[in-house]
Amino acid sequence: DQASGIYKRLALHDSAIVGAILMGEVEDVRWMQALIDDKRDVSGFGSRLLEGGVDLKALAQGKIP
Repeated sequence: DQASGIYKRLALHDSAIVGAILMGEVEDVRWMQALIDDKRDVSGFGSRLLEGGVDLKALAQGKIP
């Protein structure tokens, strides 16, 4: 989002996040790294991962199936 100065890009492989670029927003870095490390299946979340429609902390902690 150019107006807010936030840029997010995810690289996916086999339904898991394998890389991420998060610029202008550092709140979710820890949880995004946990999702990458755990190779968590995020296929059911689609663009909501980038738009803030998913609680990444809860997802990384396994609280969201």
